[in-house]
Amino acid sequence: YLKVKLTLALTSPDLVIEIDSKKPQVRDRILSYLSSLSMADTKGIAGKEAIRENIAKRVNRMLSKGKVRDVFFQEFILQ
Repeated sequence: YLKVKLTLALTSPDLVIEIDSKKPQVRDRILSYLSSLSMADTKGIAGKEAIRENIAKRVNRMLSKGKVRDVFFQEFILQ
């Protein structure tokens, strides 16, 4: 079980509109990725850094008006 709440830091304020318009696709892309992870993938600082990088890469592929600069975890619960 993995529960994650996150915030995306964006390169442009205009990007908020694009992300809002693609919210279902962004959410699906993130959830699909997180569902594919094993317990070992989620452990430790290195695991969380890899998750951050992979979320940013996956979302950035969908964007045309800027990029995700960083991913911040507000919650990261692993059971």
